[in-house]
Amino acid sequence: MGGAEEEQRLEEINRRIGPDTPVNIQYTSGTTGHPKAATLSHHNIVNNAYLTGIGTNYHIGEHRICVPNPLYHCFGCVMGTLNALVHKQSLVFPDKWFNPASTLDAVEEERCTALYGTPTMFVDVFKHGIEGRDLSSLRSGYIAGSPCPVALCERMVNDLGLRDLAVLYGSTELSPIVTLSRLDEAPLERIKNVGYVAAHTELCVVDAEGTIVPRGEKGELMARGYMLMSGYFNDEEKTKKEITDTRWYHTGDTALMDENGAISIVGRTKDMIIRAGFKDC
Repeated sequence: MGGAEEEQRLEEINRRIGPDTPVNIQYTSGTTGHPKAATLSHHNIVNNAYLTGIGTNYHIGEHRICVPNPLYHCFGCVMGTLNALVHKQSLVFPDKWFNPASTLDAVEEERCTALYGTPTMFVDVFKHGIEGRDLSSLRSGYIAGSPCPVALCERMVNDLGLRDLAVLYGSTELSPIVTLSRLDEAPLERIKNVGYVAAHTELCVVDAEGTIVPRGEKGELMARGYMLMSGYFNDEEKTKKEITDTRWYHTGDTALMDENGAISIVGRTKDMIIRAGFKDC
């Protein structure tokens, strides 16, 4: 309902904001309980949402995306709201907080084509029960936030009909996505790993000395690119610990890259707390 005065005010604000201006501070807690404030820019999150959507065909056709994820987390905020916004798709929020019954109701009533969630959330959906539900509109979805057991992903493909299910991997500090599935692979092959390096992103797997290891060998996964946060807000010490002088970010995850470039997460080099299906690093 804005008028000329509001439009002028918006234009004034736009002139002061650049691509690298901070727009979002996402808190990610460590095992000590002290939160780290990852500072993300417009360039970080808008491009991450856009490129992830392109990689999963959200720029093609009509999608009605059911997002039961919390919006304070990068999954709901970037992969949910921004992804839909930049690709002009519809969003459905089932409830004020995650509720498997409300989620299934929303899919049925709004004929959602995509469903998002963490492994824990999908487990709860199956525990609640999908018998008698008309979920035939579903065809795609994202799963991320923590490692997904293959058996669970198989149920998502076979029982929920998510033929275009994409497994995503990333970190709050990375805005968040750095790997994603290729939809040209068969669904049951696609879910065996966390996908391939995302567009305009660099990944490497290194040993304890920081040397890149051959494909097929385990090491710490590191990432850099447009999506890397500017740093932890007002905490230069933690920023320097996690980001090298050449802007490589230590994910703290143990990974291996196969000959085809697919990434598998096989462990953790840092301590971790998993709360409600989300990993806090």
